[in-house]
Amino acid sequence: MEVEPPTELKLSPEDYQFYKKALTSRGFSYGIGALTYLRRVVENQMNTLLEIVLDIARGSGSSEESLKDLIEIRKSASFEDKARIAAKYLPAHLRPGDSNPFDVLADFASKGMHSESDEECIRIFDKIRLVFEYLFRNLSFSNTEANKYVESLTRLSGSKS
Repeated sequence: MEVEPPTELKLSPEDYQFYKKALTSRGFSYGIGALTYLRRVVENQMNTLLEIVLDIARGSGSSEESLKDLIEIRKSASFEDKARIAAKYLPAHLRPGDSNPFDVLADFASKGMHSESDEECIRIFDKIRLVFEYLFRNLSFSNTEANKYVESLTRLSGSKS
C-alpha cells in the first residue's frame, strides 16, 4: 500500500520517492519514519527553495546588492542559516505572522524524530503536512506565475512603443 504525493509539489525524483515513503510510513502508523523522510525532503530541497526564493525576490524588483546574503547563504552547509535567510525573502502570503515555514517544518520534524512516540509523530506529521505541501506547491507556482507575468508585461511594454 503506497501513497502517491500530489504531482504539483514539483519535487526531484529522489525527493518524490522520499515523500512517497513518508506518506506510506504515515499510512502504516510509522510516525517516526514519516517525519524522518519529510525532514530529509525539506533539507534536500533547501537549495532549490533558495533558488526559487531568489528568483521571486529578483522578479519583485530587489537589487542584487539587497540579495547579497541570500546569494551567499547557498554556499553554507547549515540548514538553520539557510532557513533563516530564505524566510526573510518569502512572499508575505507564505509567512503569515512572520512565521518561518522552513524552521517550523524542521523543528517539528526534529522534535518528533528525537523525542516522541510513533503515535505523537503521526499527530505531528498530520499537523505539518499541510504546511509542507502548501509551501512546496505555492513556491513553485509563485515563481512560474511571476516569470510569466514579467515576460508578458515586458512584451506588452515593448509593443506599446
